[in-house]
Amino acid sequence: MNGISLEKVLVSVASINTGNASTQLTSGSVLLRADGAPADGSQDVKVGTVSALVFHDYLVSSAGGGGKTFSLSLDNAQALNKFLMDKVVRGSGKFSRSVRVRLQGVAKC
Repeated sequence: MNGISLEKVLVSVASINTGNASTQLTSGSVLLRADGAPADGSQDVKVGTVSALVFHDYLVSSAGGGGKTFSLSLDNAQALNKFLMDKVVRGSGKFSRSVRVRLQGVAKC
């Protein structure tokens, strides 16, 4: 394999914590972190930006939600493709995702 070309990332809400007063994600970023990278996020690679995502609309149908998915615009496709090729395919095969967000209302984690 010589390269990867990621075209689209879909985002949905898997679950909502009981007692969560927040109703929507105002803005946020989805990032990928290589296996063994620092936990401070200094080497994270940004996938894209999410805005105005109403939780219930994007909650999976099996959890009683609307079942929609948010198609994430890729902010940095070239760096993301390089990350996946170098760190995942040719590397350990492992990575984690990170989401940094601003919420409307009060979140209970």
